[in-house]
Amino acid sequence: DAQKYWGTNCTEATTRIKNDLGADVEVELIGTAGENQVRYAATRYGLKNSAGRCGTGAVWGAKNLKAIVARGNLGLPIARPEEFIAKSVELRKYLHQSKVIQVLGRVGTPLLYDVSNYLGAIRTRNSQTTTFEDTLNAEEIHHYVDKMLSCAGCVVHCRHRNSLGGEGPEYTSEVLVGANIGVSDTAQVIELQNIVNELGLDVSSVGTYLAWAIELYQRGMLDKNMTGGIELKFGDYETLKQLTYDIAARRGLGDLLAEGSRLVDRFPGAEGFLIAIKGLPQSDPHDVRYLKGFALGIATSSRGADHLRSRPTLEIFDLPAEFTQQVYGQPIDPNPTSYKSKAVVVTFSETIYAVVDCVGICKFICHGFNSPRNLNYDHFRELIYLSTGLEFTKDELIQVGRRVVDLERVINMREGITRKDDTLPARYFDEPMDGRKTKGHHIDREKFAEMLDEFYALHGWDKEGKPPRERVAEFESMGAIQ
Repeated sequence: DAQKYWGTNCTEATTRIKNDLGADVEVELIGTAGENQVRYAATRYGLKNSAGRCGTGAVWGAKNLKAIVARGNLGLPIARPEEFIAKSVELRKYLHQSKVIQVLGRVGTPLLYDVSNYLGAIRTRNSQTTTFEDTLNAEEIHHYVDKMLSCAGCVVHCRHRNSLGGEGPEYTSEVLVGANIGVSDTAQVIELQNIVNELGLDVSSVGTYLAWAIELYQRGMLDKNMTGGIELKFGDYETLKQLTYDIAARRGLGDLLAEGSRLVDRFPGAEGFLIAIKGLPQSDPHDVRYLKGFALGIATSSRGADHLRSRPTLEIFDLPAEFTQQVYGQPIDPNPTSYKSKAVVVTFSETIYAVVDCVGICKFICHGFNSPRNLNYDHFRELIYLSTGLEFTKDELIQVGRRVVDLERVINMREGITRKDDTLPARYFDEPMDGRKTKGHHIDREKFAEMLDEFYALHGWDKEGKPPRERVAEFESMGAIQ
């Protein structure tokens, strides 16, 4: 019975559960946002680990489920334990040779802020502009870092324990509740992301909906009668902090914003200013008008504007062609502003990321996500064999990834998702960027449609993005769909 924990936020509830059941238990739970069924409530494990996307926390709240608590007392059988341990040690040493891994271990993901802001590609004030203050650079964030931490057993240790009582920020959170809502004070940004984590909210969604609401207020689509007398302004930290609490409590204007993308029907014309795809706010802080492959990736992602499905991270570096051939296995145009061969890059990325998810390895050490020196299919084959005894060829692993992508597509088609949904926010098509090296860039609709055609063809889907009937029948025979 979790009644005595109901109404408490994440850290307090976790502490009380461990006090009652033992320090050796592990706890995944919801905060008050989940209890109040905020559409983008998360479930949380630890100080900031979250299943943040798609409102899982709201589902738990609807089921009156506060927490799942487990205690492990059995080991896991390893097929070849001595060889597996030796291989793990070897791969740790291999990964530590990567310059990217070394920098991630020193300053974490905020290093990506420095790169994106230098280019002028940071989502700022609801993507109305694309350059922000240097106060969120990695070194500025590092002033508030007590210690660099790692997930269990990880060699990268890219996460921060901050001096304000939480963990983070990551690149995503510092931009979404920083630049995107116009807050530049480093300590305030860290405090707000700590609050978001405590309440059990998805930081990408919170930052997107706050920025969206401010722009709607600027444009007269929201007024003080609707906001309860609140004046919404970019950079007004105290007001935005209180509004975050109000969202979690479903209080006043917060109750309205807690509905998320469902609000578009309430405000005709407002959807054009929402940075979301398939109803899901963009998770990555990078403005993709400059990066054509990344734009295609978030447009075609199965669950919406999600960089974890297919982000071609190396695209931003405009690497030499011979280098990209080494990464992708075939010639591609390395220019991030070119539309050519980006369907190939996105298809490669989504496939290997699907395999990584199946294997249970973090994308940060996956080939192509941050570095070509990271773990690839051959490493996956070795680890699977040594841990389970199962043997896979590289092509068989690629087919595993393709099945994941195709199955998600079939499920989406069943739910009414079609080509019309594989698109981008209107702003990305219609408004050029204004930042530094990215000035003037936007997504051309015709060229985007050509990329989409190529992407579908590489998957064996028809012009509407529908997998062939035999693929659907394969999933039906497996019992994967009905």
